[in-house]
Formats: sequence, C-alpha cells, structure tokens
Amino acid sequence: MKTTTKRRVRRIRKKVGRAVVQGADLAMQAAAEVSLAGPNLSLPPNRRQLLSLALEGARKIRQRPMLLANRAVSLVSNLARRDGTEGAPPFGGDRRFADPEWSSHAWSRALARGYLALSREAMQLVDDLEFEGAKARRARFMMSLLVDALSPGNSPLTNPVALKRARETHGRSLRDGLRHLIHDLRHNGGLPTMVDPTPFKIGENIACTPGDVVLRTEMFELIQYRPSTAEVHARPLLIVPPQINKFYFLDLSPHNSMVRYAVAQGFQVFMLSWRNPEPEHADWGLEEYVGAIEQADKAAREITGSADANWLGLCAGGITASIAAAQFAARGLPSPHCLSLGVTLLDLSQIDHTNMGAFFSPANMKVATEKAQRKGYLDGRQLSRTFAWVRANDLVWNYVVNNYCLGNSPPAFDILFWNSDATRLPARLLTDFVSILEHQTLNRANLLSIDGVPIDLKNVRCDSFIIGGQTDHLTPWQGCYRSTQMLGGKSKFVLFTSGHIQTLTSITPSKKTVCRVADGNPPDAEAWLSKSQPQQTVVWELWAQWLQARAGDKLPAPDSTGSAQYPPIEPAPGQYVFG
Repeated sequence: MKTTTKRRVRRIRKKVGRAVVQGADLAMQAAAEVSLAGPNLSLPPNRRQLLSLALEGARKIRQRPMLLANRAVSLVSNLARRDGTEGAPPFGGDRRFADPEWSSHAWSRALARGYLALSREAMQLVDDLEFEGAKARRARFMMSLLVDALSPGNSPLTNPVALKRARETHGRSLRDGLRHLIHDLRHNGGLPTMVDPTPFKIGENIACTPGDVVLRTEMFELIQYRPSTAEVHARPLLIVPPQINKFYFLDLSPHNSMVRYAVAQGFQVFMLSWRNPEPEHADWGLEEYVGAIEQADKAAREITGSADANWLGLCAGGITASIAAAQFAARGLPSPHCLSLGVTLLDLSQIDHTNMGAFFSPANMKVATEKAQRKGYLDGRQLSRTFAWVRANDLVWNYVVNNYCLGNSPPAFDILFWNSDATRLPARLLTDFVSILEHQTLNRANLLSIDGVPIDLKNVRCDSFIIGGQTDHLTPWQGCYRSTQMLGGKSKFVLFTSGHIQTLTSITPSKKTVCRVADGNPPDAEAWLSKSQPQQTVVWELWAQWLQARAGDKLPAPDSTGSAQYPPIEPAPGQYVFG
C-alpha cells in the first residue's frame, strides 16, 4: 500500500514539474508581450526594466528575510485548513476549477487548493515588499502573470477535466489539442486562436445593417444607414469609432448591433469607417483625423439639411471627436449639438491606475514611437496580443484550456471575430497620442494645438453623455468620469457593470445588465458612485432616451440615402472594412 502511494506521489510530482515548465515558458512570453504596454499603443519588451524590478525585489527579500518565512508559515497554515464551510462554492468560486471533476479526486483537490494558496501568498509577498508607485503595480502585474500561467488547469497532465476527456475520446482530444497548438505556433504567433472565423462573412451576417457609402476619401468612408422607421429625427448622428479598430463592433450580428438599434430609434445614423493605413500613410496624425471629422460632419449635415449634428465618439475616437469639437468652437464652425463619449479617457493621467499604465516611461514611449516611425505604423496584431495578456485568464489561458487541453475547436463568436480583425495605427497618430499622454496636454487649456488652433475642452459647451464600464481594464471608469469635469457643458454620466467592449456591445437588457445613474456630477468619482442608483437596463437604452430630446423634430424618412452632392457610391459596409 505504501509503495503504491509513493508511486502516485512521484507521478503527481512529475506532472506538476511538467506543468511548471510549461507555465513558466508561457509566463515569460507574457512578460515580454506586456512589459511595456499602453492604451492604443504597444511597446517593445524592455528586459532591463524587468531585470531591475526582479533585482530590487531580491534585494528587499535579502534585507528582510522573515518575509519569506512569514509567507511560508501562512502557506502551510492555509494548506492545513479543512475545505470551506458547508454550502460554500469549492475553491472560493474560482471558475477555472468550477468543473465537478476538480472536486472528484483527492489529487486534483489538493493540486487546486495548493495552487490557490500559493498564488495568494505570492501576491501577498509582492505587497509585503512595499514597492512604490508604478513599481508596485508593475510587480503585482508581473506576479499575476506568473501565477496565472502556473495554474494546473493549463496543462492536460494536471487538468482532471482534460484527462477525463482524453479517456472518453481514446486520446483524440489530445491529438486535436496538439494539432491546434501546432497551427497556432505556425500561424498565430504562439497564442491560442480565440475564434472560428468561418461562419462570419462581413456584409452578409456581420456588419450588415443596410446602408450606403456616401463619401470616400483617402482616409475614410462615410456610411449612411437606411431608415427602418416611417419617421426620423431631423438632426443626424455622426459616429466616430476608434482609429485602431474597425467600426463594426457597433454593427455585429443583426441581433447584436448598436447601429441597427440606433436606426430603429429613428436616428439618421452616419458612420466613419477608417482606412487601414499603409506605410505611405505614416504622416496621418490628429490634424488629419480632425479634418476627416470635419468633412464627414459637413456631408452628414448637407445630406440631412440640418444646421448641426450630434456626435458619438468611442475610445480613441472619443478623444479625437472631443478635440475636433473644441477646435470647431475655436474656429467658429458648427459645433456638435451634443456629444456622447463611450469608454473614453480625456484625462490620460488615469492610465496610471491600470496594469498597462504601470509600464510607461518617457524612454519606453520614445522607443515605441521611433520603431513605429521606421515602419510607418503600429501593427494592430501586436496591440491585440498586448491586450490579451492584460486579461490573460480570459483571453489566453481560457483558450489554452479549451483548444489544447480539451481539444475543442475555438468558438464562433461575433465579437471575437471582430477582435481578431486587427488594424494598424499611423506612426504620426501614435506620436500624437503619446505626446498627449506624456505631457497631459488635454488637462489644461491651450497646451495642444490642431492646425494652429489651441485646444480648450471647456469650449465644448454642448450637453454630453459619458459612458464608463465598471470592470473596464483599459479605460477605468473613474477616468471616464473625469470627462464630466473637463468638458464645458452639462454632462450625464452612466456606469455600466461590464468591461471595455461589453459596455458598448450589450444591446438587449437582461437580469445581469445593470447601469448606475445619479443626478449631478461631483468632482470626485467615488462621491458620484456613492449616491448613484442601479437600473436594470443597458447603456444604449438610457442613451437613446437622452438623445431623443436632442435629435430634433420628426420628419418623414427619406426614400434614399445621400444627396445630389453626395450620391451613394456603393452599399455598406464599403471597401475599407476589408482592408
């Protein structure tokens, strides 16, 4: 009996050893991917910075050796405790170990409990080391990458669900998992494929709301969507999507399209579809993109006969739209009647509170911009990889388990299809965003100039609707809230209990969709939160109600899109979306 037990222990040790090696390799890849990441830009790995952080941590441990001893004692104490109280979720409710198979074997229970206990102690050790400022966030982030990578669920040798699947399929799941791994090593840079793209056809079952391209320039196409109601509001709605992504995250499947929803509310919707830049477009910067908004706004107003338009800017598109609105005001041009901003940071100092912001420094940003200038653009695929590692459990390890351990094919999911359709960012625009971030030129008046016109966001005196996501890992909601203090008009802030993209793509209310709203905008975001009230709805329902009062009178819907000056060129979604 003792011999059998010893053999089992040796086998478990071997499995754990293999898992550690595999996890450590991927953790190092994660460190390289995210070591210098930032919103709307991706920077090359800086091994010197990582080494400096590791050496400082080692020095702190040498100076305070009892830190390791305390954590070891705490680890042993936690492992000695019995499982949680009766009725409590196993493993603290960690969804990585939610499958009953983890609780069905003594070895898998011990492995999961040991891993979770070790993870807690590792994160606590980082806190005990008392790094300061950005170093503290950087150290916690790097440790979280390491402990996430070492999860026993990430290896088919230590994942009881994978072992069960292998037995049931007579090894076919392991063979399929290996095939998926080889494919990703050859074609996806070593990251697991997140989506099966084959069911999706742009213009057929995704990005398929009826409309026409009514203006095409070298930089953008302007899409006008066809009305679906007998009457429409007189004032057009111009949507400015981020330059780093294709616009159709707002026009996914027919049942999940914000554009289709807005058209159904009687809004005359116009969408900017940015061209995916090539090296020869390296000089496209903020001035050019603000000029593009001016062209699109003019066309939308001419087609609808309206004196002004309502604007909706999202993420980096929201930054650009806000700058354009301020510039229009300074030049005496028709400013937007109202401005809506979705998950947009105008106060970029708020990035310091995110995992990505922990890796900024002037030297890092200089390296990034110089690299982009040599190439002519920042590759969106590199940016997508960075964003994936920022949410590693959701966007990396989840698919490692599904694709490699269980041998499943990637899911067919519209938002993941869009996410994999990466674009590029022109070198000049990257430089402009980095300059705003480094010098905080939007936080004070007249530090930034566009085409010789000083920018003061307080000159944007129209009403604004500001959207934040409570679990947003890219644009923290407190930073989005800051826009209520930076713009010059009356603002309404809505907080959705979701993440960055989910906040903008949730169309249908459910029991899980909750918005928080409040009257007034105190200077402090937490003060706003303390007096806010929940509503069981989605952002776009509240937004549509707000916009109805600012969209003008109702008119009979036009029979066709475009005008004599801007005739339809071709059906939506146009050509640039395929670039």
